[in-house]
Amino acid sequence: MPIKAGTVDDFAGSMAEAMERALMEEYQAVKSEAMPGIGEEDRRMLLCAISQGVVRYLKDNLDAFVLSSDVTQVTGEADAPLIQSTNPSAISVSGGGAGGSISANDADVTQINSASNRVRSRGTATIDQMNTSGTLYT
Repeated sequence: MPIKAGTVDDFAGSMAEAMERALMEEYQAVKSEAMPGIGEEDRRMLLCAISQGVVRYLKDNLDAFVLSSDVTQVTGEADAPLIQSTNPSAISVSGGGAGGSISANDADVTQINSASNRVRSRGTATIDQMNTSGTLYT
């Protein structure tokens, strides 16, 4: 789902609408009464401007985001898949136990069946694009 900053004319489902809902909830919590409807157009204009600025800033600074993953895959079956290469000389194994590593150069890898399989993968990724919709003023 794309991030939609929102405009006064296109408010539904936007970040600005979410901000307005949060503002209404906070107003109710602090004042013990519903937020008055007075100034709604000006409030929405301000929230839309803030939302557009936030989305524009994030979109212009995608290089600031780095994602890391640490995934463990365990099938829990006796014949869980392990990897096998059609070019075994391209695969090297070093270390042992929890500190070991496996690396492969140009190798075609397929999965085979074996017991006690655990595959652990680590890496980093960067966000190259942010999917947005609606108007973002420049």
